[in-house]
Amino acid sequence: MLTLRGLTREDLTALVLGSREAPPPPEPEPLPVEPQDFWQSAADPPPAGSYRAPALDAALVLRLGAFPFWRGQTSLAAALAPLYRQATRAARTDEQTE
Repeated sequence: MLTLRGLTREDLTALVLGSREAPPPPEPEPLPVEPQDFWQSAADPPPAGSYRAPALDAALVLRLGAFPFWRGQTSLAAALAPLYRQATRAARTDEQTE
């Protein structure tokens, strides 16, 4: 992951140990001049019918655990799970009507 951000293991070690300065950030990729080139998708959208419902509703919320400042009577995950189910149903309905 550090390599993706332009930092090698040696650079990180050097930063932690304080033996040298951080390497300069990589040059940003230039943006296209024409707006239609910028907004044009490079990849095709997934084909219709490729959507699968998640195996577990609110999986990310459950993975994060208890929210420290939540003041509700039920847990945040329990409160959001019905919304996740509703969003899944809506996505499946939209997919079937296309």
